[in-house]
Amino acid sequence: VYGYMRQSGGAMHIETEVGKGTTIYLFFPSSSDTLERNADNPERMSQKGSELILVVEDQAEVMELTSIVLKEAGYRVLTATNAKEAMQVAEKNPKIDVLFSDIIMPGGMNGVTLAHEIARMLPNTKILLTTGYSENTLDTVASKPSRWPVLQKPYRPSSLMQAMRETLDG
Repeated sequence: VYGYMRQSGGAMHIETEVGKGTTIYLFFPSSSDTLERNADNPERMSQKGSELILVVEDQAEVMELTSIVLKEAGYRVLTATNAKEAMQVAEKNPKIDVLFSDIIMPGGMNGVTLAHEIARMLPNTKILLTTGYSENTLDTVASKPSRWPVLQKPYRPSSLMQAMRETLDG
């Protein structure tokens, strides 16, 4: 959490009192972005899908929220928590339309390597990657995914939907 807050330009403060507990304060940077509402944007609402998406994410909360957003938009969703599990899911489901994978994951194989394997195994599958790491950090931890689009975390549901549609239609 500390690394994420620092990376996002925020801060955190922890107060602990013996016998009472711990309070964690998270300070997020302010944003000048305006809030998007689907009701105000009929074009976004009409961007429904029915395709099959394989979401590969090691953080349970992120995977759950991503799956909910995609399912609410009409997509069918399969999930995996690491690359090895994703490969097994892909072998059983050869008609996956999009691999949506985190780049940095535990288990030995990162998302870029997974993307190469899926592209070889299922050549019709489109690929969209995601990461919360900066480009400089990626240079040291994983090979750069220059071949595929990357959706930077944290992302809004509308950004996810737009990136997914562009990946599918592109």
